[in-house]
Amino acid sequence: MTSMSSSSSSGSGSVSSGSVSSGSVSSGSVSSVELCRLDELGDGEARRFDVGSHRIVVVRIGDDVYAIGDQCSHQDVSLSLGEVDVDDCTIECVKHGSTFDLRTGKPETLPATQPVPVYEVVVRDGSVMLEGGA
Repeated sequence: MTSMSSSSSSGSGSVSSGSVSSGSVSSGSVSSVELCRLDELGDGEARRFDVGSHRIVVVRIGDDVYAIGDQCSHQDVSLSLGEVDVDDCTIECVKHGSTFDLRTGKPETLPATQPVPVYEVVVRDGSVMLEGGA
């Protein structure tokens, strides 16, 4: 997760799907994968990316970008289909309504009890980069 600045807007966000841009950048032993351009993600938007065998949902809230595992820990449902709450920094699973904190991956509501993975993302030269691959 990266916090470029601390701005937040109110209300709920939108959801869409995307694909990973090809190519990776290696700096030493850690590689980065370009997911998309920051300006391609709307405020409050969730977008799914498949990186290797990992399904990742990337969410933009203001200038902050978050990345967590896209599979709800309660059932195999894509979190990128859920609603983003920009005020609480959460995403809701469409199947049973569990919400997950985008900063920690921890479930905020039942029925989910297990966290989802959190991935480090940074914005570099206008591109959203997944650090360390997945």
